[in-house]
Parts: sequence; C-alpha cells; structure tokens
Amino acid sequence: MRITIVFLLAAVLGTACGAGLAAWRFFSHPIMPPLARVDELPSGNEPESIPKVRPKVEVVEEDYFFGSMANHTVATHEFEFRNVGTAPLKLTKGQTTCKCTLSDIGDGVIPAGSSGTVKLEWSGQDIVGPYAQTATITTNDPERPAVHLRIHGEMTAKVRLFPEELVYSSITAGQSATASARMYSYMSKPLVITGAEVDMPESFDVAYSPLPAEEVSKEKYAKCGYLITVTAKPGLPLGPFRGTIRLKTDASDLPEVTMPVKGTVVSEITVLGSDWVDTAAVLRLGTLTAEQSIRKTLFIKVGGSRPEEVEFEVAEVSPSFLQVRLGERTSPSGGHAAITPIEIEIPAGSPPCNHLGPKRDSMGKIRLKTTHPTAKELDIYVQFLVRL
Repeated sequence: MRITIVFLLAAVLGTACGAGLAAWRFFSHPIMPPLARVDELPSGNEPESIPKVRPKVEVVEEDYFFGSMANHTVATHEFEFRNVGTAPLKLTKGQTTCKCTLSDIGDGVIPAGSSGTVKLEWSGQDIVGPYAQTATITTNDPERPAVHLRIHGEMTAKVRLFPEELVYSSITAGQSATASARMYSYMSKPLVITGAEVDMPESFDVAYSPLPAEEVSKEKYAKCGYLITVTAKPGLPLGPFRGTIRLKTDASDLPEVTMPVKGTVVSEITVLGSDWVDTAAVLRLGTLTAEQSIRKTLFIKVGGSRPEEVEFEVAEVSPSFLQVRLGERTSPSGGHAAITPIEIEIPAGSPPCNHLGPKRDSMGKIRLKTTHPTAKELDIYVQFLVRL
C-alpha cells in the first residue's frame, strides 16, 4: 500500500516537472507571436494623420467646336487643366492628329491647387468640309493617365465658285454664247469685286452683280455672293479653246480670284447621217468586193443667221472612182437651218484598195467648197476597203 502511494506521488511530481519545463521553453523561445486582442486589430483604413499625396487632373472642357473657318488659316484653342490633387501634375504631349503644343505652363508642371493651359493649334490647308482632330495629353495622375482632347468644325474656302470652271460644250462659230457661275465669299468682311481681266478680251465679255441676300443665305457660312456672267463673242476660231478670267477684289489677302474657261467652237456647218462619225469627221463604209457597190446619203446642215444662202460645190474627190452628188437644199419649217443632201457611192467594178486608215491621209477624202463667211471648206473622210 505504501509502495503504491509512493509511485503515485512520483508520477504526479514527474508530470508537474515536465509541464513546467515545457512552459519555460515555450515562453523563453516562442515559435509564433502572441495573439492580439480583437480591439487591437487594424481597421483596414489608413489613419487620417497619414494623408495620400498624389496629383489629380480636371479638364474644364475636352471638346471644342471651331465652327466655320477658311482653309489655309490657322486657329487655336486653349484647354484649361486643373490640378485638384496634393502633388504636382505633370503634362506631356502624346499622340495627336494635328499640330499640338503645350503653352503657358512652363515645363509642363502644374502645382497642386493650380491650373494651366494646353493650346491646340489647327491648320486646315486644302480641306473643304467637316473635320475632326484629336490630341492626347498624358499625365502622372494614377487615376487618369491620359486626357483626349478633340476639336472639330467645318473648313470653307475664302471664296468658292460654282461651278469651279465655265465650260461651253459647243459654241457655234458666228454666234454668241453665255455661261454663268456663282461666287460665294466666306470671309468675315464682305468681299467686293473691283474688276475683271480676261486672257482673250476680244472674245469674251464679263459681267458681275451681287446675289440677293436670300440666295446667299442658302449657302452655309457665306457672307456675300456674286453672279458672274461670261459671254463668248462671235468669231472664236474653230476647235477647242481654254482661257482664264481673273476677278479683282478689295481683299488684301485675296487680291484676285481666277476662274478657268474652256470649250469648243464648232462650225455652223455640221454633217449628219448613218455610219457618220462626227468626232472624227469620217464616213465608215466597211469592206466590199469589186463586184459590189455601196451608196450612202449624208445631210449637211447649215445654221447661223442666213443658212439658206450657203451653197456647196464639190472641189476634190480621192480616190477618183468615188462618186459624189449634191442634192437640192431644203429648209425645215420652223427651223433656222438649211439642209443639203450629199450622196456618196462606191460603184461596182472599183479597183481593189485599202482606205481604212487609221491616218487620215490614207482614207478617202471629199472636199467641198462653201460660200459660208467663216467655214470656206468642208472635208468629209471616207473609210473603206475593196478586195478582189
């Protein structure tokens, strides 16, 4: 019994000593920090005593409408940048579709609580119509590293002509012809035409008069306008012509406006009929054998003031076997023209030959003399081939 008690006491004392030794080792060499109390845990928010220091950008406007402006002029607009942060704001130029420069902010730094400007410069050279351009400004604001600025509007010329050139599709020799154009000015000061010069003053008359206000108002952004009337006088030489009309103005930056003039003067005598190619003055008869014959009738139309007085005479025929006969002149009722038929025949038995061209000197040719005051001769070329 005593032995049992002794063993139990020894066991209790051994356990107590072991626990004490373990506690001494734990607190002397801890393997993890002591647990904090709940009321000592951080809340997740920085203390108000440690403020954030950083820039913050604000832009008063990021889109600007220039309205209407004449091309070949330069316009600028200043965008206001504000730094509402607590650290200096740094601005640098990024990608841009137009000429963009920083100005009025020194080295591009805006102190906290201050503002600066970014100037956007736009030059529309040969643009006419709506436009839109953008520029990117980079910043050191962590919440807004880039600001995209936009300008837009509509480009107009200082003046515009409608049409841009006067074209006379065909002027009959001996008669006058008139064409007109409208000129609009978009300049802030009303434009005044002070005179006109023409390359061929003996051939053209130029007149101009202001357009009514209600007509000018129909053209967007126009401040004033003129009606330009150009009359081609009789006597222009046959064939194409080209010239320039210079309208003088009172504007120091636009002393004159040029207007091209072109056209073609055609004879009062024209040829009509099937297989007749007017632009080349050629009658195309095609290919035939020596045993075949072909006959075509063309009609010579004369206009002008006295068409019934114009007479024709066959002066030359090549090759000589071509047969040419002039018919009786008639005047259609109600028309100011006279028509003379001309019959051209390649008779059967004609010798083999090639008059298909392409050059005129290798084609057949019929020359008529006329009594017309300006068209003394009329040539008719004939394309054909006679084979065996």
